[in-house]
Amino acid sequence: MYNLLNSISLDAIIDIIISGLVFIFLLIMTLRTLLAPKAKTGEQTVHYDLDLSRAVKNLSKAIQIPTISPKFKGDNKEAFLAYEKFLEESYPLIHTTAKKTVINDHALIFHIKGSDDSLLPIAFLAHQDVVPSTEDSWDYPPFSGKIVNIDGEEFIYGRGTVDMKGQMISTLEAVEYCLKNNIKLKRDLYLCFGYDEELTGTLGALSIVKHLQKNNVVFEFIIDEGGLVLDGKMLGIKGNVALIGNSEKGYIDYALSATCDGGHSSAPMHPTSIETLSKAITKLSKKPLPLRWTKSTEELFNALIPHMNFLARFVCVNRNIFSPILKAVLAKVNPAVEAVMRTTIAPTMIKGSDALNTISKTATVNINCRLLEGDTDQSVKEHIKKAVGKHIKVEMEKTSSYDPPSPFSSIDTPSYQLIAKSIAQSFGNLIPAPFTFIAGSDAKFYYPVSKHIYRFTPFMVDIDDAEMIHGANERLKTKELIPAITFFIRVIENANK
Repeated sequence: MYNLLNSISLDAIIDIIISGLVFIFLLIMTLRTLLAPKAKTGEQTVHYDLDLSRAVKNLSKAIQIPTISPKFKGDNKEAFLAYEKFLEESYPLIHTTAKKTVINDHALIFHIKGSDDSLLPIAFLAHQDVVPSTEDSWDYPPFSGKIVNIDGEEFIYGRGTVDMKGQMISTLEAVEYCLKNNIKLKRDLYLCFGYDEELTGTLGALSIVKHLQKNNVVFEFIIDEGGLVLDGKMLGIKGNVALIGNSEKGYIDYALSATCDGGHSSAPMHPTSIETLSKAITKLSKKPLPLRWTKSTEELFNALIPHMNFLARFVCVNRNIFSPILKAVLAKVNPAVEAVMRTTIAPTMIKGSDALNTISKTATVNINCRLLEGDTDQSVKEHIKKAVGKHIKVEMEKTSSYDPPSPFSSIDTPSYQLIAKSIAQSFGNLIPAPFTFIAGSDAKFYYPVSKHIYRFTPFMVDIDDAEMIHGANERLKTKELIPAITFFIRVIENANK
């Protein structure tokens, strides 16, 4: 044995040791993959005798009322009053059963009493307002509620079909169905509808929450708009994934300004304020904040791993080892996937001179920031200042507000499990998974009245249609209303067993 070892060179011994360590390392990673939790048997799909034509008709009517977000109290009053009248005419059982409270002109609360006061109530949120839209680039007018058949698939077009009159109508259809069919409520049920979510939410949602606090209302759980149902193929998953937001990114706007010599454009002095600012914007775009995992990201992986193919499972189970590669790959999949993993910074509005032949002394750009957990207004400001350099002034935009990243609502609760179960019962072969909601919602105001706040939009929407939200040709397949209505009925029934 000694002679054998003596005959082997030191380099060969090192190679053997390294090969052995690599083998053991790969073996451990493989065992971790094989021992990862397996997919559980799904819930059986529940069906109700729902009137799709009625739901489509009501959604079309809702879209035809242009409830554009009010900048100030009293703005667009006629549209919101017309929308309130539409709700009264379309959902008579809700209006005769529930206690209706109007807050701050147009915010609405519908409170339906349950039979057991010892149980905490639940709440469904929605907002009545939509973003403004011109008819440019639309195939059909944005407030027409046009129903169109395209290659055998029926769509409804219009501003608010997905964000979020479609969800609001689905909620109302579900509650009206429960009342019509004498489905008994043990818990109180609240429907809370704000009317300026697309701007600040302070006129509607914040006013509602203050009213609820004044009346000592605390909820078992709350459901608001949030993640959609998406195809899981991009993550190596066979089946569809229901993304449930159990947290929400923060929000702030910064104004970046450059000041140089102005004057007449016939004798320009370079660099101009716009040229200086443009270079700063380019520098900032080349220095994004780092990609990183958050608590919600880890929970998202844990929910999806049991449903992945072996290769995807191998990488994701050992994601701490493959982290740099995995983050880089996921960031290229889709901008929305990237946004789940980093604080995003985006220039949205730029202003220079008011005249065509004048060089502005000062140029300003608005930078919209969506903050991931762990970042703050100050940490993001420091990042921006470092990226753009000392010649650019960085300050919070005067009309903006700072909303920090929301708290996390636990997924290890009966409330989350009830929602996940209701989703599975409504959509069939579908995988519920938590994530950080990358946009803003009224839900951020409701933490004083509930620890269990979840964001889910119960529609199957492909990537192309998702990109139309807030853009031209926002639309929804009419058949998607059935599982959405079913979802809210299932939540009501499961919460009242």
